[in-house]
Amino acid sequence: MLSAATGSSGNALTSQATEPSDENESGKWAVDTSSFRPFQTAGSTNTLIRVLPGPESERFEAAYRQAFFEMPFTVSLQKDRMGVRLRPAGTLLPYANGDMLSTAVMPGTIQVPPDGNPVALLADAQTTGGYPRIAQVIAVDIPVLAQTPPGQTILFQTVTFFDAEKLLFEQEKVLQKIHLAVQFKLRKHAGN
Repeated sequence: MLSAATGSSGNALTSQATEPSDENESGKWAVDTSSFRPFQTAGSTNTLIRVLPGPESERFEAAYRQAFFEMPFTVSLQKDRMGVRLRPAGTLLPYANGDMLSTAVMPGTIQVPPDGNPVALLADAQTTGGYPRIAQVIAVDIPVLAQTPPGQTILFQTVTFFDAEKLLFEQEKVLQKIHLAVQFKLRKHAGN
């Protein structure tokens, strides 16, 4: 029998994820997926996207950086598997790119083109880009950003590398528990 386990938020996999008991002869089971839902800020409908500072974040003026991390952004209609343009709720000053050579980018990289409006790269992102990288979405929040529909607002929150790594390990544990629960259920049904 698979024992109940806890997810990254301390929530237990429901008892229905274990072998059905007398009270649950229907065989229904479920796994707590709350750690995979978009993180909402308290009292807000904004989706929180956690980021690490980007390699060129210090090239931006302090006022721009402060606005970037305090201002809500709306996910624009200009969104596909390569990336999404973000519309700021307020005014972000255009950024003078200067002479920057193309450099490596990856899914989750947030670049700022000269108009000052950020572009977040997603799953099918190019491998190089020529705009300054103000932030990098942490691995566990890239799917949240990718699934945020156009018109929804997001906020960015900086986290430490240690926190980003810890969140990734916690997510991996939850995914492993889901994998084990599914394997158990499949073996149980194969035996019937």
